[in-house]
Amino acid sequence: MKSSRSVKPKYHVPALEKALDVLEALAASSVHQSLADLGRTLHRTSSELFRMLTVLERRSYVLKDPLSGSYSLSL
Repeated sequence: MKSSRSVKPKYHVPALEKALDVLEALAASSVHQSLADLGRTLHRTSSELFRMLTVLERRSYVLKDPLSGSYSLSL
């Protein structure tokens, strides 16, 4: 079976792909990730990730630690 990343997609939805990249990065990490950590991992700017994380947090897909400001995947 081919992985979803090795199959050429018929449709390209950049915002959805970016959100899924964020969720996958958080799921793969055993520790909370800062905005800077995620930026380095995903090769994205802090400003574009901040907007994406704000939406994911508002929709309860990710949690932001109130003390450190780092992010984790919610249940």
